Amino acid sequence: MEIKKVMNPKWWLIVLGALGILLGSGNYIDAENAAETGWGDDATEHDVFYEQAWGLMTLGVGITALATGLLVTGKPLAQMAMAGSGAQLLTFALLYTAGADVDYGFSTPEMMGPPMIILLLLGVAGYLHKDGE
Repeated sequence: MEIKKVMNPKWWLIVLGALGILLGSGNYIDAENAAETGWGDDATEHDVFYEQAWGLMTLGVGITALATGLLVTGKPLAQMAMAGSGAQLLTFALLYTAGADVDYGFSTPEMMGPPMIILLLLGVAGYLHKDGE
């Protein structure tokens, strides 16, 4: 199997976009449980709002990734995969360090590692197709 077929940024963006939509919607809808996971049993209304806001941001990123995968082709698609991957990796790295400072329940290697690996693979997919289809 040729690696470029597996590492097609179009499908990576579509799948990651769909996951972002599902996870973001879930975080928004179930913000009270997310707040308890993130902040403990003493989570406040502000923590619930924070989780709702994070869910909405994830939803927006998911819609953008899905639309990019469906609407953009060729070299610009690869460039968007690399740019989106880099931006989200930076966001996750900063969120991880900031969350670790305040004991945020989602800022653990188990929670942050898999999405960061997937985002890295998205960037690799974009790089492998950087010259277009």
